[in-house]
Amino acid sequence: MMRWGLRRLSSLTWMKRYPDKFIGMAGVDPFKGVDAVREIRRCYDLGLRGVSVRPFIFGIPPHHAKMYPIYSTCVELDIPIWLHTSINYSSKTMEVEQPVYLDIVAQDFPELKLIAGHGGWPWMNEMVAVAWRNANVYIDISGYLPRYIGMQGTGWEPLIHFGNSVIQDRVLFGSVWILMGMSIKQLAEGVMELPLKEEVKAKWLYHNAARLFGVA
Repeated sequence: MMRWGLRRLSSLTWMKRYPDKFIGMAGVDPFKGVDAVREIRRCYDLGLRGVSVRPFIFGIPPHHAKMYPIYSTCVELDIPIWLHTSINYSSKTMEVEQPVYLDIVAQDFPELKLIAGHGGWPWMNEMVAVAWRNANVYIDISGYLPRYIGMQGTGWEPLIHFGNSVIQDRVLFGSVWILMGMSIKQLAEGVMELPLKEEVKAKWLYHNAARLFGVA
């Protein structure tokens, strides 16, 4: 996926050049109200097929009223929304990104496709419970080395256990490779080494995201 940011023309160029490889997502500011909705529609018309928001940047949790017009628009357009749901290393609070807030949103918008970005760590029991309870919640594992996800004592054990069974259809591979010092291929190979069933590895790496984004 490519997110809509400062390099707009570059992102669109790559999307148009390789439409079978890239899906763009629009970054929006919930404080812009109706203009945020207009931006989502404009980006959709340009070919982007998702929305990205980092709650900690704005200091509001996912179930804040300012987010609801964005969710309604995503439901109408049938596109997913990615929400940063993990530790951040800024001076801003990470409390607003606890997975339990996604539970509230998922209950209010059962047709909304919600992606918990960066896996919900360090709140993994809570994250798994939210995904297990809500069939419209997905968990992406970007930003973490797969070998740590599979390592005992790191806190990822609930995802490995339940991601191999009851929520196996809603875990998504992600990389943030440019910040990880490894290629996408190397990170994907790390997933192949996790203690998961072979068919589950294929779901994490491709099939779940393909279904979510409507890729044949």
